[in-house]
Amino acid sequence: MKLPTLKNLRIKSILKNGKSLKTKNFIFLYLPSNEKHLRFGFIVSKKISKRAVDRNRVKRIIKEAFRLLLKERKDLFYKPVDIVVIANKTLMKKKVMIL
Repeated sequence: MKLPTLKNLRIKSILKNGKSLKTKNFIFLYLPSNEKHLRFGFIVSKKISKRAVDRNRVKRIIKEAFRLLLKERKDLFYKPVDIVVIANKTLMKKKVMIL
């Protein structure tokens, strides 16, 4: 199952108007959606790594973690919401299994 992703314009709207939730490794921004399903956007800045290869790897790992979470726990996300996930610098020190 592929995760539905957000378009750039909607991501900017969520960054500006969304509600936030901060954890040690992530910042989650979210807004209610008119769609019938969840949509995700993932942001990994150059502060995480200067190399695009590393940033893309982090994005792939985060996407896979969310995909597995949605597959396992469908009851967790019962309302249609657009979510933007921003990775923090502390994430690079973590191992994949800890996410």
